[in-house]
Amino acid sequence: MQQVITHIKDGWPIDKHEVSPEVSQYWHHRAELTECNGIVFKGDKVVIPNSLRQDMLKRIHEGHQGINRCKSRARQCLFWTGLSGQIEAMVARCSACQTFRVKNQHEPMIPHEIPDRPWVKTATDLFQFQGKNYLLVVDYYFKYTELALAITVYH
Repeated sequence: MQQVITHIKDGWPIDKHEVSPEVSQYWHHRAELTECNGIVFKGDKVVIPNSLRQDMLKRIHEGHQGINRCKSRARQCLFWTGLSGQIEAMVARCSACQTFRVKNQHEPMIPHEIPDRPWVKTATDLFQFQGKNYLLVVDYYFKYTELALAITVYH
């Protein structure tokens, strides 16, 4: 990080090949990097040096909140190249996360053909609201909605 700080203070070379391989990972972000009291920032996020990344990954993952929440948590205040991939790998290796992850994955939406005239295709649903049963019918063509109070019949 000392080399990065030097480039921030003294200016970056014109060509990427003039910097060391350790510094070249920051090349594309060089315009956003600043230094304050020996700490490098990318915007308002702290740039984490290689030596501290494993510790930061452990801290991000402490709550076993899954890939998306860990990424979101990290992106709020940290930066390093490859952060998302390293979070994904850590969560994938975590036995607790794999054991307790959500078993019911979201089912993808299934597209359907739009009908060529009204009331050819409809959707229906029964639901209860404030102790009363209702029938909902939606026309796929106009997206017209009909709502009716359903009568409960007991046999």
